[in-house]
Order: sequence, then structure tokens, then C-alpha cells
Amino acid sequence: QDMRYQENDLLEQTLALAEEQGAAAAADFLARERAFLAPGDYPQVYYFLACLAGRSGDSAAALDWLEQAVDKNGWFYRAEVLRDDDLAALCGAPRFERLLRLCARRRAAALESACCVCSFAGKTAPRALLALHGNTQCAADAAADWAPAAAAAGAQLVTLQSDLPDCSGRFRWQCGEGDLARAVPAARLLAGAGFERVCWGGFSAGCDVLLRLAARPGFRCDALLLQSPWLPVLESAPDGAAALCAALAQKGTALALCCGELDEDCLPGARQLAVQAARAGARASLCVVPGLRHQFAPSFDLAFLAALAGT
Repeated sequence: QDMRYQENDLLEQTLALAEEQGAAAAADFLARERAFLAPGDYPQVYYFLACLAGRSGDSAAALDWLEQAVDKNGWFYRAEVLRDDDLAALCGAPRFERLLRLCARRRAAALESACCVCSFAGKTAPRALLALHGNTQCAADAAADWAPAAAAAGAQLVTLQSDLPDCSGRFRWQCGEGDLARAVPAARLLAGAGFERVCWGGFSAGCDVLLRLAARPGFRCDALLLQSPWLPVLESAPDGAAALCAALAQKGTALALCCGELDEDCLPGARQLAVQAARAGARASLCVVPGLRHQFAPSFDLAFLAALAGT
């Protein structure tokens, strides 16, 4: 084959194969197909390979993959993910405990030096699209995912990267109030830059950050585009989705959601938000993509592009 995978798409295909044919077949697939990723570092791929080996009962292979990632490549992982059930058989093994300690030291160092990174360096187009990555991603992922929509709408793409390291080169959101402080400076920067239209787009956990912020007074968001939205805010907000959607309607913020038919974790929240937004009188749309898991659709929904362009 001659295609190049996005990392998230390859991992979602691997998960689907694990469900259908088992962990061993999925591990073989991922080990082979990772050669078709664009050049770069992919710590999540090695983590998946270790977990699939552990799920298959091959603890030696699981340790080998982790040692390649941590010792050979110099990466780190959060302690929480290394305590995954698939790796439970490794707990207590000296080789594994050494990796845990090394990862903890490297992540602590990364936390000390990390800072939020916004790519905005001046206005270059009449419209702006602020894009947030999901967990275990980075600004480069957001740029690659949202670039086609931004180009189609003639919008300047601006990315914001979290300062919370997930693993080497990948970051995460807390999906709580702390994320608002991370996103506020970028939102204010774009609001004051003279754009005729300012839109926000998020993937997965990035959607939760943007929805929380869009519902707050004082922040300009003409359109909110949420792809595969993971939305714990719907459970934690005092009045749930109704209050959030009322705020969007009052601001005149258009809401466009897109979610995969097979995205069991995120589709219920997307449907709930779309229904509540319509009840609140907000301009809202939901596209459910057949056969899609937790990933970007192969092509952008027309409602996304219309919301971006303001048509």
C-alpha cells in the first residue's frame, strides 16, 4: 500500500481489529502498518503494541516494546497508563518498575518546562479558526486535522497546545476549570485581532475546553465546531447541557457537531448537546458518520464548512 496514516486513524483501526480478531492479530497489523506513518515520533504506537502484547499474554514482548520506547527512544509515559489492565502482569517485575521510575522522572521534568503554545503571530486572513487537539495529541495533529476546513473557508488556522504532558511530545486537557485559564489568552488574542469571523474547533477532549469557554460571557465565538466531542462538562455543569446551550444561543454562536456512528463514548453526548442546542434556539447541526470510530471524518461535513464561512 502507498497511503500515509494519521496516527489516530491507525490506532483506531487497530482497536477495531482487536475487537474483531483479537489482540494478536491487531498487534501484527500495527507492527506492520506503522511503517506507513509519516516520519516522526509515535510513542502511542509503542504503547499500543505493549498493551496488545500484554493482552495476548506475552509479557516479554510487552516489556520489549516499552524498553524500546523508554530506553532506546528516550520517551516517557504517565504512570496511570502504565498501570493499565493489559500491563498488569508486568507489575512488580524489576525491569518494569525501573521503567516506571524513569518515566516518572522524565515527566516531572517535562511538567517543569512545559508551557501553552499558541501559533498566532499576526492576522493573515479575514477569518480565524482556533483549533485544539485531543488528549495524547499535540498542536501538529490539530494543524493537520483542521487545515482542510480552514483552507476551504479561507480562514487562518491557529493552534493551541496544552502545557500538560501526556507522554513524550503529546499533551492532554484536564477537562475542568483549569483548562479555561489555558485557553483564555488565545481566545482573547483572536477576539482583538480584527477578524471578521472567529471560529473555534476541537477534537475529543479539546471540545470540552472550547464548550466551557464558549458558554462564558465575554468571549467571542461565532461558530463552535466539535469533532468527536468528549464532553464531561455535560455531567459536571450545574444545569447540564441546557444552560450551556442557552448561553450559546444568546451569543448567536453556531454549533456544528460531527461524530462517528461507532464512537460509543462520544456519540451520546453529541446527540444530547445537539438536541439541547435546538431547544435553546441555537443554530445547531449534528452529522453522524456511518462506520466511523473516534476520529476525524474522511471529509468535512458541509455544516462545518458553512459554520466556518458564516453562510
